[in-house]
Amino acid sequence: MLLNNIYGLAISICIVALMTVTLKSNAQAATNEMIASALTEQTSNFPSLGMKVLSIKGNKHVLMSKNGRYIITGTLQDLWEGVERSFVEINPVNYTSAAKVFEFIDRKDLSINFGNSRGTPLDIFVSYSCKQCKQFIKQVMKEEFIAKFNINIFVVYANNLDKKIAEDVFCSLDAKATFIKRFINRNISNLNTACSPKEPKLSIAYANILPVRSLPATLSHSKKLYYGALPETF
Repeated sequence: MLLNNIYGLAISICIVALMTVTLKSNAQAATNEMIASALTEQTSNFPSLGMKVLSIKGNKHVLMSKNGRYIITGTLQDLWEGVERSFVEINPVNYTSAAKVFEFIDRKDLSINFGNSRGTPLDIFVSYSCKQCKQFIKQVMKEEFIAKFNINIFVVYANNLDKKIAEDVFCSLDAKATFIKRFINRNISNLNTACSPKEPKLSIAYANILPVRSLPATLSHSKKLYYGALPETF
């Protein structure tokens, strides 16, 4: 009799445990559906990415390009926060289309130019809030590096603070000095956003066409995109 009672109690415990797991699983599924629904309704837009989140199932995201032409399914990572290592973009760089930006504006008017005018040209993309960009800029500004390369730095943005800082750089009378103040010295006091410069918007257009998919990014003279820390050789 005692054995039967123990056995019955064990079965009851198993049933309760199974029901608890099922309820938790259902609750999690319901939560995931709510999150996906909210994302679908709010339609997360990324100005620098040109994509919107349609739905989420598990860890998989469904994204659609702004013009509705492309759909991407997979895991979503915020690469604008910066990457920790260098690697070459495996997809081809659309340099021919991107170069059309400079039919209307000089490259050096659109970017902050440093280094040797006769050196190997490099196009570099950074934003203020990008974590890895802080160390990256220090590498770029080393004497041995700027003596070798002709560097065009394109200031892009993915949030309101980055946008204000990018506008401040080009609203100032001396963009190069202001860039050093904001990006090297990390002084962002008294931002000047009184004007609406075209340079940051055009820089984002240029980055999108290439396409730049992470920050910091470096476009070499051989038309290859490098992400993260500067590689030993280009």
